Amino acid sequence: MEGFNSFSPSAHKESPPDPWQQEVAAIDEESRRFDEASRARIEHAKHAAGSLNGPAWREKMALAGFEEGAEIDERSGVINGQPFHIMGVSHIPETFLLRRKELELAIANAGVIVLEGAPELAALYGEPYKDELRQKFKAEGKSAAEAEAWIKQNFEDPNFNPFFHELEQLAKKHKKSVITIDPHSGIGRTNYRTLREDGTVDDALTGRSDNVNVGVQGAWAASVALGGYVALSHEREKQSSSSDEPVQMSRRKFLTGLAAGVGAAALTPTAIANLGDASMLESVSYDVIDYRNTAVARGIDAYTKKHKVDGPVTLFYGKNHANGLERYLKNPGLRDAKYELYAPLRGVSEPRLEEYRFEEKDNTHTYAWQHVRTESV
Repeated sequence: MEGFNSFSPSAHKESPPDPWQQEVAAIDEESRRFDEASRARIEHAKHAAGSLNGPAWREKMALAGFEEGAEIDERSGVINGQPFHIMGVSHIPETFLLRRKELELAIANAGVIVLEGAPELAALYGEPYKDELRQKFKAEGKSAAEAEAWIKQNFEDPNFNPFFHELEQLAKKHKKSVITIDPHSGIGRTNYRTLREDGTVDDALTGRSDNVNVGVQGAWAASVALGGYVALSHEREKQSSSSDEPVQMSRRKFLTGLAAGVGAAALTPTAIANLGDASMLESVSYDVIDYRNTAVARGIDAYTKKHKVDGPVTLFYGKNHANGLERYLKNPGLRDAKYELYAPLRGVSEPRLEEYRFEEKDNTHTYAWQHVRTESV
């Protein structure tokens, strides 16, 4: 019985909770609430669909995202010896209801992830830029209320931002670095001169709206040379990749490619190029989405030449980017030729690679996003 008398409660104290496990539990709980809110929107949208007035715009988006989320457009390849994996998604919250497991598995297996948007990081690292915008608005005689309204509209989005914030959460959970490159939606890239997908630039300070395509008419002439390059690259693709012989191409085939460059005027919208397997048409597209695709691929090319990671570089982008991203990651000559033609758009919104990692702060048992590096593209 002596053993029982020597029992001491202090000898069986529970160990203090692990800070990282607490962090993971908080992320999982937020994800549960995230999906709960999406289910509620779906149910509300279904109910509204049967009503006299029909579903509102946001409800239609919820239903569409839920249905389209059943399919993820996945592409894979290798660049500079580093595997890459593209996840083409319907980037609204409802997609997670059907594809959470696939999305989280892709993040868990990734070496590093590239996001089309990163709202939490934008909030953390975009404040100095927001202050700069406020000063510019003030200098133009705009009120503080006008400045805040514009910043809120351009930094917050009820569909895009929650989806990508949830990916940020999963990146935290699996301790994966996040990279942003996109000249349109990267960190600090929301500009008072806003580059729209139709090539229009809205200047929030002056109220002017200009079409950048007016400034790229010189690129039309350059598309003649690009057309020849496109024809050559397509002929190269058809020939054996193991052959070191120069690519042979008939005059007729070269002129066909040349006509594609001129006939399409290198101004074919990516939305059209994404219809079916129209690789030649896509190669001579010239619009904001295509510019973003070339910039992101170029950034990944530069990154993988300098840094090696354990696992694929995994990109999460809207489905309409999947074709272009894959094509430019696999065709460096075409990518660089196209990128040079986008000088007018780079003048409005220059790409820049930023990398962030969620890690412990100075042995404090607290975790936060830390900025790792900035690199030019």
